[in-house]
Amino acid sequence: MAVAIFGSVIVAAAEQPCPPQPLRPHVIVHATVTQDSDSKLYTYRYRLNRYPKDSLPVYEWHLDLLDGIPVMGVSSPKGWIRAVPSSTTGWTLGPLKDKSVIQGSQPGTDSEVGEFSLGSPVPPGTVRYYISGGDPSIANQEHDDSDDCVYGWQQNGTTLGPTNFFTIPVAIQPTMGMPTIDVQRKTPVVVVLFSTKRFSAVNIDPNSVRLGNSLAKATSNHLVDFDRDGIPDLLLEFPVTEDMFSCNEKSVSVIANSKQGPYLWGSDFVTVTGCKRSEEKASK
Repeated sequence: MAVAIFGSVIVAAAEQPCPPQPLRPHVIVHATVTQDSDSKLYTYRYRLNRYPKDSLPVYEWHLDLLDGIPVMGVSSPKGWIRAVPSSTTGWTLGPLKDKSVIQGSQPGTDSEVGEFSLGSPVPPGTVRYYISGGDPSIANQEHDDSDDCVYGWQQNGTTLGPTNFFTIPVAIQPTMGMPTIDVQRKTPVVVVLFSTKRFSAVNIDPNSVRLGNSLAKATSNHLVDFDRDGIPDLLLEFPVTEDMFSCNEKSVSVIANSKQGPYLWGSDFVTVTGCKRSEEKASK
């Protein structure tokens, strides 16, 4: 609070409060994939729509591609540029940070952020995306601590993209209504990799299967028709250690190699319990 003294009168200038927090958007990523019959090149097109229309704008969005995935023919809507690739995303898209460009490409009466496209010889699979945004104009308003009034947001999800990973259905602790991993009890984690009409679990190399961020190896595996659809599935058991999972984790992924060539990926939602007290407090 600023204080000014005029004669014997003390005048206190009230702090300028932060403006109301703007609406946080929900962005829908529409992906379409086509393949040229002659060149065999895949074209990936992404259309982003932001709801509600008067919510905060999108600054940038990234596709999380594997290192080494060839990408060509990148196309961006007006006001957007291709961002510098990084080792974590492989390929990224990002807009110019000029406020007028952001507002011009996302008027309040239109929900469409823009349409992006790229080409790649690599076939489609499941890839992660990361979207972020906010309102750069709020920080320019007059108040004592502008940093407290900068509103940003993030959204993560999955969509189609060029990847050497083939997505397979996975169930973690499949006999539980709500899959739970208790790191204190250290009961083995049961994981089932299901066969589909397009892929048989018989073709999975069981020695290559890894669980979670710690890339844990299975202690046992065998084929069983777990879902009773007439096709064998791969059931594995993994040991549990205290540092294997975090209570912050809401899902756990599985990767594996196929005897036929492509990498395999799948994930399932889980609840992790039994963490150290400090970690449990941090996760709340």
